[in-house]
Amino acid sequence: FGFGTQLSPEIPYYGPWQAMGVLVGEIIIVLGFIFQIPFRLQREESDNSIENKENSEASTVDMVFE
Repeated sequence: FGFGTQLSPEIPYYGPWQAMGVLVGEIIIVLGFIFQIPFRLQREESDNSIENKENSEASTVDMVFE
């Protein structure tokens, strides 16, 4: 908590390549978290699309039982 007689340690710096690697790794981790968020494309469902879905399901059932 800041009590004591010794100075606080310095933040280690290992070089530009390692610093860049850490940044790239953090960006990849953030992208991974973003890709895990579920989303759906907003589409307008009309009566035609519902009828097409019912027709395709019926034709699939007909193919199975032929």
